[in-house]
Amino acid sequence: MEQKTKKRSFVKLKKSMGNEYDAFDSKYAKEYANSSNEFSRSYFISKYNVSENCHYKLLYDAIIHNRVSEEEVDKMETKASENQKLKAPNAGGTTYLNYAKLRRQRYQYIASTYTEKEIEELVKVIVDNPKISLEVIARIKGITLITLKFMLRRAIVECYISDSEVRALYERSIRNLGSSEKTQRSFEKMLEERNSKISELLSK
Repeated sequence: MEQKTKKRSFVKLKKSMGNEYDAFDSKYAKEYANSSNEFSRSYFISKYNVSENCHYKLLYDAIIHNRVSEEEVDKMETKASENQKLKAPNAGGTTYLNYAKLRRQRYQYIASTYTEKEIEELVKVIVDNPKISLEVIARIKGITLITLKFMLRRAIVECYISDSEVRALYERSIRNLGSSEKTQRSFEKMLEERNSKISELLSK
């Protein structure tokens, strides 16, 4: 009787590949995104001899760490949703919520790849151009609005910018969004983290 080959786990696959992992992950996710719906989870599990859990972790890791394009993320979501609906007609909402979470993690990761200087320059552009919307600035910079907002959060919390620039960002937010409780709470939380960071830096 033929013995089945044990499927590779995510941890073992990543460890065995070492420095080649990122390229493999990108290739795997791109192939999944750009193939037709008939090439679903079971096909990739069989072709690459990976476990079901490993399959999903490879896709999610590629999304979060920006190893696939925005267009490919859209394709992956559509494919996952359509395949899920074949099994459970009303199950598409689960895929939507899952990908919304993955996108948020993706944009947060992308924001983390920018240097302090790049973020300082972005803040300067925003502060010097109060009449240009954040949406337009994000589009000019080639990033999503959510990524831009994560970058602004870093600027405030990590103390990359001056108090006057923080104030300018706050006043801009109030002008555009109104003095809502949500806006107030958001800035209060960031200022608390900023003050903690300042105390940390002063104590060194």
